[in-house]
Amino acid sequence: MLSHFNINHEIDLDRGALMSQPAQFNPWTSWKSIVPTLCSVFLILGFLNARDATQAAFFGMAGLIAFAWSLRKASRARNMPEDPGPVLFHLGNLTAVGATQMSGWHVLAAITFGFLGFVNFFVSEEANLPHRLGMALICFSILGAFLTLSHESLRKLGSYIFSLGFILAGLLFAYAAVVSVGSGAENANLQAVKQSVLSAFLLFAGFPGFWKLISRHRSTPIYTSGIAGPHGFIPWAAAERVELKDTNRGSQLEVGAYGGWTLYVDVPEDRRDDVQALIQRQK
Repeated sequence: MLSHFNINHEIDLDRGALMSQPAQFNPWTSWKSIVPTLCSVFLILGFLNARDATQAAFFGMAGLIAFAWSLRKASRARNMPEDPGPVLFHLGNLTAVGATQMSGWHVLAAITFGFLGFVNFFVSEEANLPHRLGMALICFSILGAFLTLSHESLRKLGSYIFSLGFILAGLLFAYAAVVSVGSGAENANLQAVKQSVLSAFLLFAGFPGFWKLISRHRSTPIYTSGIAGPHGFIPWAAAERVELKDTNRGSQLEVGAYGGWTLYVDVPEDRRDDVQALIQRQK
């Protein structure tokens, strides 16, 4: 465990240094961020408009590769500065909750997607039951995402709904693909390929979040200069507040980030002293 002296010594830097450097516009960097999005849109359109199973398989697999690459790139970048400084220690899982003034809109969005879930299951003309249920679960999963954003007390429940909903929907679409192959319909192979690709996408999107929820390993690095959130790096100098709170789920580091967003990081018991020393240094 790092001593209080070590922590105070390591974060003894110009707290405004990261904010004082003017951002330099680089057209190539801007295009590099746009091109993957354009490629993804092209691949999705090609997949949705595929006329046979071969085309669907090609565009589907290319789309999955592009999706995996973009996720990996995003998880590595996080808008990190070139030199965030050394890592002081690692804490537990990190969750971001949206601005309080947006909570009403998030609740409304959750209700909307819940309604769409029932519509997809009860009103859809799709005869394949696993397919209908899978589409309904996708809507309920998005409902969970908006619950996570709407209020602090709902973020755990919303995260489970989002992750488990995607996983179950992925399994249902895999089963729907098997049903489609056995149906003997004219476009059975095309339908099966599309359902298989969608299944892979859902599983790939849902499982990492679920693993993060059930995993107890420390996963959030705390840097000398700040913390990396899901939408960018937050220097300590730019944080609206940095507090250690005790909840019924254990200790948490709360960081007021940007535009009303708050980062919540689980604090293991053996890191409480280190976090308290870090907070004292920011005062």
